[in-house]
Amino acid sequence: TTYEEYQVQHYEGASTLFGPHQLENTVAELSRLTKELANNCKTSGSKVSCSTDSKAVPVFAYESLYGHPGGNSLLDSRKPPFWGSYGDLVQDVSVSNGKIEHGGYVSASFWCSAPANSQIIVKSFCDVEKYNQNSNKYETFLNDHDWNVRFLWRRKYLYFSSCSCEWFIENDLNFIPDGKYRLRLNGAYASKDAETPKFYSGISSSFQVISPGHNDMGTHHTHLEISKYFIYLFDEVLVFISITLLLLWKLIRSCCLKPTNGKAK
Repeated sequence: TTYEEYQVQHYEGASTLFGPHQLENTVAELSRLTKELANNCKTSGSKVSCSTDSKAVPVFAYESLYGHPGGNSLLDSRKPPFWGSYGDLVQDVSVSNGKIEHGGYVSASFWCSAPANSQIIVKSFCDVEKYNQNSNKYETFLNDHDWNVRFLWRRKYLYFSSCSCEWFIENDLNFIPDGKYRLRLNGAYASKDAETPKFYSGISSSFQVISPGHNDMGTHHTHLEISKYFIYLFDEVLVFISITLLLLWKLIRSCCLKPTNGKAK
């Protein structure tokens, strides 16, 4: 907001988090960054190359996405384990008889790439898709901009990436109608043999969202939460055991397996 509007302290002033001079400082900073980009970056078609001599603007992220000679080096290039591919299911949705009531919770996890530096090109990491009987196709119903659709990333087995899509289904039947739904994961990763990022997606099994009272859910939601945290705990225990064994091996090598130089001691 402007300095004058801030003095009134209505909605405009309350929404300006950094004081009455925020607008002037924002304009000045954006002007400076624009000049730095114009002076240090060159465009050739769809490619952008920026000089790294100037430290006034962090151009590395944009450059790595679209013009890095190594091929999007700041995008995740670590592949999933040999038994899986990007977008393959790690754990599918688990609902009783393929049905879940409004107010319930569904989740699916996939092998994925780390989402760092891919937010620019992936508009939504998790989508909720609804089956349209008229077109016989699934259509995007919600994305991860929605408050109740959540995207979670975590490292799995120290090296690989696992991404989860979670949906907390609202009780509002007018907003969330009964029907067939599924979860979709979207992502991008770096490819050394291509100049542009490669995109992938993963899809869960379908499930029916039904009105309350039509299905005996019981404590299914609680069981889902407990099983999820047990899996996370199991992964962390494996990591702890691996690190402990590695430290023990280094300790044994340093104190017990001393190298010899061929001379008798």
